[in-house]
Amino acid sequence: MARNVMIVLGAALAAAWPGTQPTLAADVVPAPSRHRVVLELTSDASASWEAVLNNIENARKALGPDQTTVELVLHGPGIGLVTRANPIGLARMEALAAQGVVFAACRNTMNRKKLTDADMQPFVTVVPAGVAEVIMKQEAGWCYLKAGH
Repeated sequence: MARNVMIVLGAALAAAWPGTQPTLAADVVPAPSRHRVVLELTSDASASWEAVLNNIENARKALGPDQTTVELVLHGPGIGLVTRANPIGLARMEALAAQGVVFAACRNTMNRKKLTDADMQPFVTVVPAGVAEVIMKQEAGWCYLKAGH
């Protein structure tokens, strides 16, 4: 009996002793001070374009615009959203860009479609490869959202 009490007391002391408790990931990894979201758009459907702009606006509103960093990577058919030839959502994109949202167009897609920097809206940032941009953001800990279909 005394031996059982000693074992229980020893286990209780070990559990209560600093540094002997199991560590949870939530205890080790501090909460991010900013939310970082990368969205990927590859669709040429205007409904997808409107939806991705809604997603960006809604995320910034819900998470706090000062606490949310957003980058929209556009490649393949999705690049049409940020060309000067497209009027859909232009005022919304200009407002979002003025608030710090990055619109990143894929240089590979631009080359394939024979688009130049002059064909892009002035707020657009050009990245060498859209898929590589998404991969690097995810590797850096950004949250990923696929936009469109």
